[in-house]
Amino acid sequence: MRRLGQIPNWQKVFIYGSLFSCALSGILYLFHSELNELASILSSRMVLTIHGISGGLMLIVFGILLTAHFRAGWLSQNNRLTGVLQLISLVILIVTAYLLYYGSGSIRDVVLTVHYVFGFLFIFFLGCHLAFRKNSPKIHQNIASISLRT
Repeated sequence: MRRLGQIPNWQKVFIYGSLFSCALSGILYLFHSELNELASILSSRMVLTIHGISGGLMLIVFGILLTAHFRAGWLSQNNRLTGVLQLISLVILIVTAYLLYYGSGSIRDVVLTVHYVFGFLFIFFLGCHLAFRKNSPKIHQNIASISLRT
């Protein structure tokens, strides 16, 4: 029996795999383009391609989490702060990603900086979310025992 809002193992693998590849490619792009490091190791185009594909997978992750995990966490009142901070960060990352791809060149530098900052904040908030989850008391409730439709 799973706890309320607990993510199935196959979804965890998909979520963490998508998050890891997105975060790693974003960090590699930051080092490659902004700090002029790793130039001989990876091309910026390849890194951005990986980042774009994994970012698309993160949109699927966002949908997976919205369907039950966010709602169940809110109703159970566990990790609300870190969950909301992750949600806000992820929405800002989605908006800035679209602005980087489709937006005007005149705002690119500002949007890129915001995207970097919230990318790192998202990873930090996820770490806090996981750390606080491990320290919180385990309330074993059957998923069917609480209606998610209220």
